[in-house]
Amino acid sequence: MKKIAVFVLALAILFAGCVEEKEVLPLENETMQTGINPNITDEIAPKITEPCADKDAMEKAFCYSDLAIEKNDLSVCSQIVVGNNSQQQQLNIDFCIAKFAFFKHDVEICEGIETGTLRDACVMDLAMYLEDSSMCEKVTDEENKYVNCYIAMAENKNDSQICGEIGDANYSAFCSSMILKDPKFCDEINDTYLADSCYLQAVWDTQKWEQCKKITDEMTHDICLAMIASQLQDESICDNVKIEENFQNCQNEVASPSFPNG
Repeated sequence: MKKIAVFVLALAILFAGCVEEKEVLPLENETMQTGINPNITDEIAPKITEPCADKDAMEKAFCYSDLAIEKNDLSVCSQIVVGNNSQQQQLNIDFCIAKFAFFKHDVEICEGIETGTLRDACVMDLAMYLEDSSMCEKVTDEENKYVNCYIAMAENKNDSQICGEIGDANYSAFCSSMILKDPKFCDEINDTYLADSCYLQAVWDTQKWEQCKKITDEMTHDICLAMIASQLQDESICDNVKIEENFQNCQNEVASPSFPNG
């Protein structure tokens, strides 16, 4: 288009001395200045379309996030439109913001995400990538904050000191038990479900089935026994199940293990 405009201008200059000067009408003058004739119909004139218009709902999220990163402009994310589906539109905008935040390594950008689960995921992804446990405090869901941020990071870094940063005593003890592989920390947990999970994990880590006896929930207790009996290939452990129907299940587990090796 630019080359054509230059060529037309060159012809105009060439013929300027060969034709009689004539008065330029306002409409012609406007056309010469802008290069656009307002009389051209919409069908003929080129149409300006949004860059991701041909994408489906999910593809738009990726398309706009890539565009935002390319232009280094977060406001691009707010341009996403997904028909009349406001929920999908917000999810796409939030995804775009999360991807931009990761690109910028800026956890504060995650605060602009409206969908709670995506906002937490944005924070946790950055915390894990940057190995910055202080970011975990920005996670709003309690279980995500403690288990999927603090404890996950402590496990990845094999650093029990991170467990001490956890504001909840139960989750802090659970974390210490996992990292140090010491079931004594499970005894400090007041929450029954979390304590049972702690003992189950301890048995998995230490290969000492006696810790199963401390599990309160009977089904979890029997699962614990079946797990360790399978790993140790010791059918006699199954004699300690609390639910009669689980005895055969435990024996079957020893004969044909479904649990991965610890």
